[in-house]
Amino acid sequence: MNHNVCTILFFAVILLWTSQHTQSCKPNSPPSPPPPPPPHHPPHHPHPRSHHPGSESTSSCADEDYSGSSTSVECAGSTVYSYTVKDVYGEDICLQQYSGKVLLIVNYAESCGLTDKNVKGLKALSKKYKSQGLVILIFPSNSFDENPRGNEAGYQLAEKYPEFVVCSEVDVNGSSEEPLYKYLKKTTSTSSTREIEWNFTKFLVNKQGVPVRRFSSTDDFDCIESSVIEEC
Repeated sequence: MNHNVCTILFFAVILLWTSQHTQSCKPNSPPSPPPPPPPHHPPHHPHPRSHHPGSESTSSCADEDYSGSSTSVECAGSTVYSYTVKDVYGEDICLQQYSGKVLLIVNYAESCGLTDKNVKGLKALSKKYKSQGLVILIFPSNSFDENPRGNEAGYQLAEKYPEFVVCSEVDVNGSSEEPLYKYLKKTTSTSSTREIEWNFTKFLVNKQGVPVRRFSSTDDFDCIESSVIEEC
């Protein structure tokens, strides 16, 4: 009996030793690799909003600015409808409102020797053809030193002749010339007659806003009337 017990204990010790030895000799598992780093995203810098002068809105003639002393505004286009001028009281007149009308544009001087004849002739034209779409725009001008009272002369003309559209005084030649006049001269003049030569030069504009004829201060009103009839 004692012999059997000793035998069992002997084998138990052997099994225990074998088990411990086997575990100690077992190769260690390789360490788990570290988790991959989170993906790298560069910091976000939003692009600044592009800014272009004038890109916020498209202005109409009436709200454009024109630097200098002139009273009109020059906008993109190739007709008189691209311009806004000032009336004798300083209010804007966008010439687009005269689309479909025939315009006669005249530079006026109160003290000129041709004033009476031209005012009477213009009044007669307005009376005969206003109902057919003729509009006469008059620009007081002291470019030839014969309108010294400036807009005061324009006020009196507007009160006496309400059939005319009287505008603010302008320069028709030189560095400070009215942009509208620069356009009128460019579209109707030859190189030898580019500049306005005297008071009461007249520009006839058709119903599409395109200048078609230029008349001097001494041209006969019968000739002017014939051209007005063609356009009306």
